[in-house]
Amino acid sequence: MKLSKSLFIILLIAVFASIKGYSDVGKLKDTFEIEVNEKGYVPSKIEIPSGLKKIKINFLRTTDKTCAREVILEEQNINKKLPLNKKVSISFDTSGSKELIFGCHMEKMFSGKIITVSK
Repeated sequence: MKLSKSLFIILLIAVFASIKGYSDVGKLKDTFEIEVNEKGYVPSKIEIPSGLKKIKINFLRTTDKTCAREVILEEQNINKKLPLNKKVSISFDTSGSKELIFGCHMEKMFSGKIITVSK
């Protein structure tokens, strides 16, 4: 059976794509960056794959013009101050969580979500 040159190239690309996908298994993104500015927590929504058990979020507060001077995750018993222009990292277990809400001390005037999605 003879393959045309274009079909051969398509098959070759498919093989390399599948090898690339295979090599990325187990390398799920587990660290996220959030800036705390005049708009609040940016981004305010983080989607994580359902297979991820633990994540790390680096918060950087870049303004003094909001009440978002800490981050509270009640479900994880986390309440961390966010000093101006200093990165604060938090790590926690996400297994069993579908959605986690984080926010400031003012009844979450500024808030965000960590959502577990199937990928």
